[in-house]
Amino acid sequence: VPPADPLFPRTSLRAVAQPSDRVVLAVGTLHPRKNLVALVQIWAQWMQRSEEDPNNVKQPPRLVIAGRRHPQDAALFDALAAHPRARSCISLIHTADDAQLAELYSAARFLVMPSLAEGWGMPVREALVAGIPSIVTDAVPAAHSTPYVKIVPAGDEAALSAAIHTWWNGAEPERLSAEIRQHFTPRTWADVSREIEALLV
Repeated sequence: VPPADPLFPRTSLRAVAQPSDRVVLAVGTLHPRKNLVALVQIWAQWMQRSEEDPNNVKQPPRLVIAGRRHPQDAALFDALAAHPRARSCISLIHTADDAQLAELYSAARFLVMPSLAEGWGMPVREALVAGIPSIVTDAVPAAHSTPYVKIVPAGDEAALSAAIHTWWNGAEPERLSAEIRQHFTPRTWADVSREIEALLV
């Protein structure tokens, strides 16, 4: 029986005026298996293209990475140091309570999880509860049982980059968010209890 969905304080979910004001969100510890270095590289390439061809390529949106530091996170900070122009569009948040995390989800057009390996992938469900879709790799088990996600091959940076660009420059996130609001109801522990009781009868 699947567990209940994470529930955020509803009062902390704020409305954001325009999609252009919103961010791309990544949530999780800064462990190397999260493959956050790939996001830094994608943002660096995006920034470079926007500077070389400003008439046709807009600057990248703000990327917010919310997650605790990890003893093996040096590669991520090396990548940020190597790309200072991209770093200007990337925010790191190492501590966030439930209300603050809800604010981050509310400010995001979509979640991105470029993981190379995952135990399950709770942020995918958190994003769904918050009303936003996700771009995730096929290494995230939760993605295979969660609607409103775009799945790309783990380790395929080109596919990940293409998906992020397509979603950011199009209306797919808003279309999916509207479907989530219309069709998705979070699972509660009462739902879980009823399902367990049904199995025991």
